[in-house]
Amino acid sequence: MKKTALKFSDGDVIFRESDVSNSLYFLSQGNVELSKAGERGPVMLAMLEPSEMFGEMGILDGGLRSVTAVAIGPVVIEETLRQDFLEALGNEPDMALIVMGKLVERLRQANDRLSHPSTAIEKNHKGSGGFSLGGMFKKLTSTADGGSGRIEIRVFPFVGEVPEVAEAQRRHVIQSLGKRPGVKVKAFNKVPEIDPDLHPDDRLMKLGEYALEAMTTSSSDLIIYADIPSPGTTLHLRFFSAHSDNNDRPGFTLPTSVLTLPVDFEPELAELLLAVALAATTSGDDGKRVRLGQALSETLYAAMPAVQNLPQDLTTRERASIQMCYGNAIATLAHQRGTAELYQVAVQTYRAALEQLSRDDNPIDWALTQKHLGASLQAIADRTNDEETLNQSAEALEAALEAFRPETYPIQWASAQNRLGLVLYKLDLITGDAEILKKSLNAFQAALHIFNRTDHPGRWADVMNNFAQAAQVLGEQLHSTEVLEKAVDACMGALEVRRKEKGPLLWAATQNNLGSALFLLGKLTSDEDRLEGAAGAFDQALGVYTDFNAERLASVARKNLSRVSLLLQEIHGPVDRNGSTVPKLDWEDGLERNS
Repeated sequence: MKKTALKFSDGDVIFRESDVSNSLYFLSQGNVELSKAGERGPVMLAMLEPSEMFGEMGILDGGLRSVTAVAIGPVVIEETLRQDFLEALGNEPDMALIVMGKLVERLRQANDRLSHPSTAIEKNHKGSGGFSLGGMFKKLTSTADGGSGRIEIRVFPFVGEVPEVAEAQRRHVIQSLGKRPGVKVKAFNKVPEIDPDLHPDDRLMKLGEYALEAMTTSSSDLIIYADIPSPGTTLHLRFFSAHSDNNDRPGFTLPTSVLTLPVDFEPELAELLLAVALAATTSGDDGKRVRLGQALSETLYAAMPAVQNLPQDLTTRERASIQMCYGNAIATLAHQRGTAELYQVAVQTYRAALEQLSRDDNPIDWALTQKHLGASLQAIADRTNDEETLNQSAEALEAALEAFRPETYPIQWASAQNRLGLVLYKLDLITGDAEILKKSLNAFQAALHIFNRTDHPGRWADVMNNFAQAAQVLGEQLHSTEVLEKAVDACMGALEVRRKEKGPLLWAATQNNLGSALFLLGKLTSDEDRLEGAAGAFDQALGVYTDFNAERLASVARKNLSRVSLLLQEIHGPVDRNGSTVPKLDWEDGLERNS
């Protein structure tokens, strides 16, 4: 049977529901998620492992694709065309039996998930009795303790007015999270001693320090802590991850974020708790990252009915807490998958939370939700380039900035300013409104008041790079050498922090932006040295993008290099770079920029 090897990156869609079925696939490396549109959103049907086959149903019945297949992490598959597969079925009876067994198994799993989403994980784990090459492969290769990809969660002692009640609730949380494939939950019995007279922010910081120490000593990935405030009807849960993450990404769980659940919560809300815990967990281990993505996807779908039917006795703030945390978990999965559809679900969830929140009564929860909403809308706009979505993102971020102040919440305020600057920059690219671009530059400059080079070098470099992008566009619009000089200076400063050996792709992005600013400046002033500098910067960026097989970014740098080379060629004749003359290319006017 003829097969063609294909490679996909994390989040790539292999095929979509309702696509034409003209081939089937064998999974060689990585994992593939199969999902189907349900009444309440996507429903995960299966998580495939190496040696499994998929896409065969449409081949057999001649219909359209019945599911969507998405790559989870790097994936290698082998494609077989429909005619080749049908001929093989006729010639190899054993293959026909395997295909029928797989179809029966997958249909049973799909029925479980669509009919009983809150219990689908447990049912599928027990198995349906169908033949599965992937299941046999897993049994033969798995270790006794579940493998290196197992997620380790520890639970601190809970705090409440009645110690016995607090301990009973901790046991309830551990039991609710236990017995999950790939997840191990245990109690951590050393009680952190924190001065009760400390300011709440200082107490939270001290608690985070204890959690980090506990995770280091226990080799765990996440710490869960809760207090039970009077009158003792709810748990206020917090999550601390052992590994750092981009705490400005959509859906990032801050230590200040609280998930509020009723005491003795029902099993349906246990799925929500697990989803929030998994979304808060970050890991530097590839195996754990894959497992986190798989488990989070399954648990989010299973938790959706509970979130949509919350207990009636919860207060509006408690409902908003659950909706915001669920939105964060969806946005985290969307960030991992890179799919606009999931971000749309997160946006709807954040908006539902904001209907429950009052800016006057809950200013910080309100501002955090607005910021997450703005970040998710920005992520959608990055994929759709939609002006209205960018305007909605800007409105949400500006609303967050009404509550966050640099004196009280400096990091949140500065990161919201940086995001607002990027959104306004993208709006200017669509509208060409110089006033919007000036507001973008003001937002970046505001962020730099907090993200200075000494205390936050990485973030300082990020903002400087963003400032340079906006400044070069404004300089081009106004034909201003002064503004273009500022763009060049910003890039040069960022490159003092963004080093090639530490972050080659970020370094290359700033090199490309530097080349754009130098080219515009050299063209405006007829300065050959500036043009030579632009060519060198584009050449540096192109080298990195080529090494990393980043073809889209390499194409941007290659086009930019061609443009400046053509201009230098008019002055000096053919320009030889890297041992070859750069060919004359016909391409769109203007330089392309990347972040």
